[in-house]
Order: sequence, then C-alpha cells, then structure tokens
Amino acid sequence: MSAPSATLTGVCKAFGGRRVLDSVSLSLAPGTCYGLVGPNGTGKTTTLRIMLGLVRPDAGTAHVFGLPYRHLPDAARRVGASLDPRSVPRDVSAKTWLRYRGRLVGLSAAQADAALDRAGLTDSADRRCTSLSMGQHQRLAVAIALLADPDLVVLDEPTVGLDIDAVDWLRRTVRDIVARGGTVIMSSHDLGELAETADRVIVMDRGRVLSDEPTRLLMVSDTVRVDATDRVLLDHVLTQAGYVATPTPTGARDVRGVTADRLGPMLISRGVLLTELSSAPGDLRMGVTRRREEARSDDPAYV
Repeated sequence: MSAPSATLTGVCKAFGGRRVLDSVSLSLAPGTCYGLVGPNGTGKTTTLRIMLGLVRPDAGTAHVFGLPYRHLPDAARRVGASLDPRSVPRDVSAKTWLRYRGRLVGLSAAQADAALDRAGLTDSADRRCTSLSMGQHQRLAVAIALLADPDLVVLDEPTVGLDIDAVDWLRRTVRDIVARGGTVIMSSHDLGELAETADRVIVMDRGRVLSDEPTRLLMVSDTVRVDATDRVLLDHVLTQAGYVATPTPTGARDVRGVTADRLGPMLISRGVLLTELSSAPGDLRMGVTRRREEARSDDPAYV
C-alpha cells in the first residue's frame, strides 16, 4: 500500500477561546479525490490551512508526504493549493502573475501561457487582476495551483463563481490528476458536483470528522420503484403499510421514504410477486445529512 499523501492526527485548534477543530484525524491516499463537506464554520478551511502549514495546531500533527509542510523539500512543486482566489496583486495582469508564479517552480513563460490557455483565460490574459470576475479569479487560482503538476492539490471551494464550462474543465482536470496517481482534496458546498468528482467524501461538523467513506456509500435514495404481477395487491399492501405510491408511465409505482432493502422483503412477506425493485439515483446531500443526524443520535453532547 502506498504511503499517504497527507495525514492529520489528533489535530485541535481554537481561536479566541472557541474550539474550531476537535481531534481531527485524516489520511489522504494517492490516486484519490476527496470531497470535504460540512456547514460554514465547521473547520474545513482551518483543516486545509493546517495541512499546508499556514496555521499551527494547538495539538496533534499535520504531515505532507511524511513531513510537516515547512520541512518538505520542493514543496512548491509537490503541493498546489488554491485557498483564496482573490489573493493576487491588484495591478498586474493575469498573464504576468501566472508567469511570475511559473518561474518560482521552474516553468518557462510559454509553459505558463499554456496553463493560462487551459484555464480558459487567454482572452483575459492582459487584463489587470482587479478587473477579473469572481469566476475568472477562480480559474486563475486553480491554474496557479496546478502549474507544476503537483502530487497533492488542495482546493477550498473551487467551484464558487465558475460557469458550467469552467466546472467541466475543473472536473476533467481533477480526474486527470487522480488518474496519474495524484491526490486532490477539495472543500465544497456543491454536493452535486462532488458526487460527480470525488471518490471519497469527508463529512465534518462542529470541528469533528463524522465520516470518511466512498462517495457511492453516501449516495442515499429515499425513492424506490416497484412493480408486481398483481398491481391491485401491490397497491393494497403499500396502502396498508402506510406508503404513498405514485404510478409511473410504465405502470410501476414510485414509493418515497423507504429503501429497497426494507420495502422488498416486506412486500414479499405479504404475498406480492415482484417484477421490479430498484432504487432511484442516490443523493449525496441526503447522505451527508444522515451522517450528521447519526452523530447527534450517538452523542447527546453533540447538539
């Protein structure tokens, strides 16, 4: 098994007496895209900043490729990050800034210009950064993070302000990084996009990690499509059990508020001969919400 790209172990952090992170532990594997989700103020950005050595934890350790970030040789090439898309000089052009950042990691002007083109910023290359839109700032920040083809990419809310084409570009870029064995961690409130992009989702709330699991396992569905040889009996049993069934154009029934592994055995036990039993496509938001509800249920102090 390959060594993790980044680890946090028992990390705690407080600001002004308020605990922001509470014993956060993570391990990011190569060849994986992680989505980091949770409500505002739950510690996502602080987690990423501690990982990059920008914030010192009160307790615990943060390592990148086995070392604290500040001790990592060639860190600027091995790690790319976009934490604040507007943290660029106001009076330089996008091309000038990208070329400057490229020189810091040993790239030529032509290589930097190619990165600008891949990010869809060629037409805005000579505009001052202060005049760029939020989406253009975001594209520029991600392009800078990816300049040196890093092994670890850290992105904080990278889809904010992006149009459909830019989101598609970002998704393809992330998948390319993962395909060559790189690691990506991206915080986001866009759970629909994370469902398409992330291999695993880390759910945080109140400064804690509630779960870290494959995205597919968090894709919860509350609608089941069911059909039977005797639809009259099917409807009767569903009504008796308290379910509301909505007929579909094919004659099957959609039943909400239940899972297939619960509904199927109940119908079979009551003599219904099923011809179809399938779950609707899962919803990542529902899965994340369920994890938070489970945390509250398991820990009375978690409110």
